[in-house]
Amino acid sequence: MLPATFSQAAEPGAPADSTSVENRSPLSTPRARDIGPQSRPPPGILTFGHLPFDLRALRAVPFTLSRLSVYYPMRKFTAIILGVSFVIGAAVFGNYFYRSRMQDNTIRVVGAATKRYESDIVKWRIAVGRPTGLGDASAGYADTRKAFDGLMAELQASSINEKDISVQPINRSPVYDNSGNLTGYSFSQSVYVISSDLATIEKLALNPDEMSQKGVALQSSALEYYFSKLPDIKKELLAEATRDAKQRAIEIAKNSGSGIGSMRSARAGIFQITEPYSTEVSDYGIYNTSTRQKDVTVTVTAEFGVR
Repeated sequence: MLPATFSQAAEPGAPADSTSVENRSPLSTPRARDIGPQSRPPPGILTFGHLPFDLRALRAVPFTLSRLSVYYPMRKFTAIILGVSFVIGAAVFGNYFYRSRMQDNTIRVVGAATKRYESDIVKWRIAVGRPTGLGDASAGYADTRKAFDGLMAELQASSINEKDISVQPINRSPVYDNSGNLTGYSFSQSVYVISSDLATIEKLALNPDEMSQKGVALQSSALEYYFSKLPDIKKELLAEATRDAKQRAIEIAKNSGSGIGSMRSARAGIFQITEPYSTEVSDYGIYNTSTRQKDVTVTVTAEFGVR
């Protein structure tokens, strides 16, 4: 081991160094040949054999260590977070891949249910009025009003309740010829009758000649049929369609030597309300109002486990 010597102060009578030790950097440390084997080093200079080292350079060590103590723990923490994230991501992907490769031990079937019902509400749309020439606007209003009064008299004579009748104002529409010239006006007044007395309304609507003989000429007439207990029917049909789906799943599983477990999922389709024996289907559903009897159909897509 090389002997180390340290000098705290210069020898008495020794010449002063022109360069202050306080301002000397480690790179300006005196070389071994400048000090000499027998001479003492300047203050603050530690020598190992003939190799000098300026202890003043150690002043920067605490600052450097403090920076390293912050930098390296942050890098370590970041590395831990990245490692944990990688492990979690690999586990999620592995689980998804494993499930995608597993055999799907389920069976999916579609059950259906249809029920026919008789409408119990009818809506009668009526319009009365007549066309007139350009100079007969006043007569058009008067004739339309007269036809309306005759219609209301017929409805009251048939014992139709006044609260079941809705009346719209008189409407005047311009009439043009093929050249686009105004030739006159068309006057009309709409009346809506909503009643549960289907027989009476149908008798009036299906015999317009009787009303015409009494001076009531109808411009238009249309019947619409509805059912007031449709929500109850929908619940019954959903239950029946679900039972039908389960029965179909049992038959399919039985033929393959298996059985079915519990229901995994179920999704109801759109209700189709059509005329009897209709094959019409719509993605948005159908509500036919032209017939008194209607068929309500719904489907249920169900998924069962297989055991």
